Parts: sequence; C-alpha cells; structure tokens
Amino acid sequence: MTRTKPAAEYPFRATLQRLRLKKKMTQQQLAEKLGVSPVTVSGWELGRRVPEPHTLSRIAQLFGTSVDNLLGYSKTAETFQAGDIAYVPMYGSVAILEGRLAFLDFHGTYPVPAEAAKVPRGVQAVLITVPDSSMASEGIREGCKVLTHVNAKVNPGDICLSIFDKTQPRIRYCKEANADRVALTTADTEKPPEVFEAAERKNVHVIGPCIAVYQDLPRGKEVT
Repeated sequence: MTRTKPAAEYPFRATLQRLRLKKKMTQQQLAEKLGVSPVTVSGWELGRRVPEPHTLSRIAQLFGTSVDNLLGYSKTAETFQAGDIAYVPMYGSVAILEGRLAFLDFHGTYPVPAEAAKVPRGVQAVLITVPDSSMASEGIREGCKVLTHVNAKVNPGDICLSIFDKTQPRIRYCKEANADRVALTTADTEKPPEVFEAAERKNVHVIGPCIAVYQDLPRGKEVT
C-alpha cells in the first residue's frame, strides 16, 4: 500500500547531521553560513521539516555533495531499476518571499517512480497542490498534485508551474519563456495567451515544468 512519509523518516536529517559533525561545525555556525536561524537547522536535524529547494542546493554546495545525496537517493539515472522509488516532498503552495522561492504547507513526502523524480544535480523534484481548475480539461484539476522539477527553464509546449505577483501560483501551457518575455495560456483554446514583457515580466516567476500528475494523494503527516 502506498503511503506518505513524514520529514522525520526522510534520510536528509541524518545526512545533514553527519556532514555537519564531519566538518566540526555547530548548528549555530551552519545557520550563519546559510542565513537561517539555529532553530531552523535544529528542526531539520530533528526531522520536523525539510529545507526549501534553493536551500538544499546551498547546503549541497557547502558540503561538496549533491542534492540527490542529501535526500538519500544518490543513484545515477543509468542505475535506476524498474520499480525503484524516490520520496518526494509534498507542499500545499508556493510563493516568492523576500525575493526567494518558498515552498509552504509541508505535507510530508510521497513515493513516486525514481525515474520521474530524477533530475539534474542542484535541481529538486517536488509535488505541488494544483491551485485552480484552469487546466482541468487536461486532467489537472484543482487539488491534485503535480510533480515539478524546480528549474525555471521550460520549453514551448510544456505545462509549467508559475507564480504571479509573488503569491498566486498557476498551472499553464508555456508558449514562450525567457528573461524578457513570458507567454502562458490555459487549456481553453478560445482564450488568448497571457503575455508579460517589460516591467510586467518581473512579476512572473516560472518555477519549472510539470512532469506528472497524481490524483487524490493522501495528505502526509503534518510536521510543525
């Protein structure tokens, strides 16, 4: 039976503590290097929460390892076997807080096929709750989870997760996305694309492509 996995069972907590102690670094020192509070570091090592993707990348760089190793699945894409599982963090929403991508409302983790969760080093796979029904005709209805590779590079034709005005996540088809211009559209072919350029471009953050859709996932154990 498929089950969710709370942060306390996530391999990251033990890996972080082992790497920190190997470097003879206190939680206070690690917190200062990452720009977070010692309470946050303590929470990671106690399994009360997992870091956001951009923080995981910084931790990996600090300790000279990869995000995959931190999260406990260090196999390369070539060594994954059929049926291998990776536990992916589930979140209820995303936002841009203090200029950074923030994953909110942690629900634990969920097992997905490892080949779907495997992404390039420095990138993380996450499950995000779909915020609206604008893509329902494509089978992506409000409340289900999409597996997203957190990487702003998306190709025309991809379905992607974006944030508008810092706090409004949307699932859209990508028509065009670059540093100067973003064009996104819903599954409704009658509606013209939403085009953002010049000053408006700063208000649209493309999070990454949607790789797979999972319906009716059980909510993981809340970890506070």
